[in-house]
Amino acid sequence: MDRTDPALLSRVASCVEAILELEARLGLSGQDSETATEFKYLRRLAPRIASMAMAESDVERIEEATARFFDELRKVFGDVPLGPLRILH
Repeated sequence: MDRTDPALLSRVASCVEAILELEARLGLSGQDSETATEFKYLRRLAPRIASMAMAESDVERIEEATARFFDELRKVFGDVPLGPLRILH
């Protein structure tokens, strides 16, 4: 696959950044939970997004998965103020 369109990479980066913002909101910084470990992995992956090759369909799947993740968080943490959960396009 050729170099990925910067607009696609920006959309994926937006999803990753939106998810990573939750780490502080959920108070996971510095914890050793499995969830905190996943956030650490995602944080290490984030800088490499610019070098990844992706198609529009890949980006759409990532955006849909991120939206579903946020929907599930709203169900689980309904009483915890998470602030706006959004993906920037």
